[in-house]
Amino acid sequence: MKIAIVAGEESGDQLGAGLISSLRKQLEAEGDELELLGVGGKRMRAEGFNSFAPMELLSVMGIVEPLKRLPALLKLRSDLFKLIKSSNVDVMIGIDSPDFNIGLERKLKREGIPCCHYVCPSVWAWRQNRVHKIRKSVDHVLTLLPFEQAFLARYQIASTFVGHPVADQFKQEELTGSSFVKKDMQSFNGVTTKKGNPLICVMPGSRHSELDRLLDTFTKTVKKCLATNAQMRFVIPAVNESIMRRIDNVLTEQLKDQRKQVELVLDKSHYCINQSDAVLLASGTASLEAGLLAKPMVVAYRLGSMTYQIAKRMVKTEYFSLPNLLLNEKVVPELIQDQASPDNLTAELMSLLNDPNKFENTVRKLETLMPLLAINSNQQAASAVLELVDRK
Repeated sequence: MKIAIVAGEESGDQLGAGLISSLRKQLEAEGDELELLGVGGKRMRAEGFNSFAPMELLSVMGIVEPLKRLPALLKLRSDLFKLIKSSNVDVMIGIDSPDFNIGLERKLKREGIPCCHYVCPSVWAWRQNRVHKIRKSVDHVLTLLPFEQAFLARYQIASTFVGHPVADQFKQEELTGSSFVKKDMQSFNGVTTKKGNPLICVMPGSRHSELDRLLDTFTKTVKKCLATNAQMRFVIPAVNESIMRRIDNVLTEQLKDQRKQVELVLDKSHYCINQSDAVLLASGTASLEAGLLAKPMVVAYRLGSMTYQIAKRMVKTEYFSLPNLLLNEKVVPELIQDQASPDNLTAELMSLLNDPNKFENTVRKLETLMPLLAINSNQQAASAVLELVDRK
C-alpha cells in the first residue's frame, strides 16, 4: 500500500510517526507492505519515512505571517501535487497545517485520490467558512477532540473521533509508573522544593515566533513571582538547542542573581510538567499535556498585532485553551494579547498557589480529561485510514 503524508509541525510529526507505526502493524498482519512519501520530521523519518522537503518549511503560524513565505509555499505545494499525483498513491493524509494541506488535498481529490485530513481545523472556533472548503477537499477527517465530530456532521463531512495520542502515552506511563511518580517533596536537578515553596514549569513556546511574543513577558513574570516568594523554583524545558540558547540568554540578562532559581533543560517537557506544582505556558498542545497530567496552569496567548485584529472579529468560541474547550468551562485562567502582562500572569499564578480550595478544585476537574481522550488513537486513526482506502 502506497500512502502520501504531509505534516508541517512538530505535533504533526508526532501524530504521523504513531500513525505510520500502527498502519505498518495492521498491514503486516494482513501480509501487506507500506510505502510512504511526502513531508515529515525526525519522528516520521525514524519510522522509515523519506521526506521530500524539510518539514520546517511549513512551520509558520498566523494569518499575515505565511504571506511572507507565500512563493516558496506555493512552489512546494505544486511540487508535492505533481509527486503525489504521479506516484499512484492509495490515499493522501494531510496532518494539520490546514492552510497548506487543504488546498493540496482539494487538487488531489479532483484527480480521484482519496484524501484524509488528520486533526480537524479549528473551524468551530473561527473562520467557519473554511468548513465548506474542507467538505470539497477531503473524504474523511480524523478528529482529536470529541465535539469536533458533531460539528462536522452538521456539514455532512465524514469523520472519526480517534482520541489523542498524548493521552494514550500518559495513561500508559501512569499505569506502569515509568516516569510519573508524584511526591510530597520534589527534587529537580539538585534543587529541592517543599510544600509552600513550589516548583513551577514555564513553557513560553516551541517556536521562535512564540518566544518573540512571550519569552520577555514570562521572564518578567518569573521575576515578579520570586519577589513575592523567594523560595519558589522554576524549570523551563526547551524543545531544541536553538530555543534553549535563546531562552538562556534572556534569563541571564534579565534575572541576574535570580538566574540560579531557574533550571533550563533540553526537552523533557512531560517530565517537567509532571514534577511541577503548576505550569505557566503558551496556549497550544502544552496546555493539553498539562491538563492530562491534572496540573493547574495559567495560559497565555499572543498573536502578531495585525493577525490579532483580524482574528478577534472572526472567533466564535468563548475559550481558547484546550482544557477549557474540552470541559466547556473556564477551569484554568487564560489571558490573551495585552491581558497577558507580567502583573496579570503573576496574580493568576499566585492565586492558584495560595488558594488550596481553588488548586484542588482545578485538579479534580482536569482529572476528567484522561478518560475522555485516551482511547488508543494511533490504532483508531490507522483503522479509519484503511477503511477509507477499502471504501474507495
